[in-house]
Amino acid sequence: MENCFYCARDKRLLAIMEPVCRLDWSRVYFLRNQRHRGRCVVALHRHVRELYEMEPEERNGFFRETAAVAHAIACLYKPDKINYAVYGDLVSHYHVHIVPKYKNGPDWGGPFSDGGEERLLTPEDLRGEIRQLQDKLQRILGT
Repeated sequence: MENCFYCARDKRLLAIMEPVCRLDWSRVYFLRNQRHRGRCVVALHRHVRELYEMEPEERNGFFRETAAVAHAIACLYKPDKINYAVYGDLVSHYHVHIVPKYKNGPDWGGPFSDGGEERLLTPEDLRGEIRQLQDKLQRILGT
């Protein structure tokens, strides 16, 4: 837990993703590399390694928020499919990657990869994408 960048929210985290918002059970981040347009991460507030370590209310709240983020991504980016990935081998803090996939796009028909050509947004474009996601999430969550 000491070395967890989701808990520390330090430069290691900010080098690869930008904070979007804090929800009741999670924090939402927007990946700087938008190779998969709209890719986000939803990270649980509390440091747990495994799904079964969450209390039922916490688990239900976390996945309700994860679904809301996916819904917002679907509305904004119109992907053909959204992939959800939970690993934690290298970063043991419980988090879910929300990865929009597009026919004829990177990794269609298989698991997503961080390899391949990066698509980095300008700081202005990144802020604009995040604002749109924040607005859409507010409407979906009714906050």
